[in-house]
Amino acid sequence: MRHFRSLLKPSIAVVVPAALGVTYFAQQQESSRCKGSIPTSEFLYQPLSEDKAPKNSIEFDTKAPLPKRMEALILRVQDEICAGIEAIDGKKFREDKWE
Repeated sequence: MRHFRSLLKPSIAVVVPAALGVTYFAQQQESSRCKGSIPTSEFLYQPLSEDKAPKNSIEFDTKAPLPKRMEALILRVQDEICAGIEAIDGKKFREDKWE
């Protein structure tokens, strides 16, 4: 029995990685066949309106630091919200900044 186990160990060391490789290869082939077969337009978010941010805004500059990009986004959205409230209320917001 001990001799049988010593013969079995090397074969397991070869068979298991080979089986894993075959399984991985089969999964890769299956996933490559599935790409593009599902119409993504049914699942992706459709914008409700055109984006008002200019295309040259820092928000779209991937090389700019993320805090600066987020600041520009938040300030732009805040301006849009304030403009909407001002239009309804008829008064201008007073602007102040924290230092």
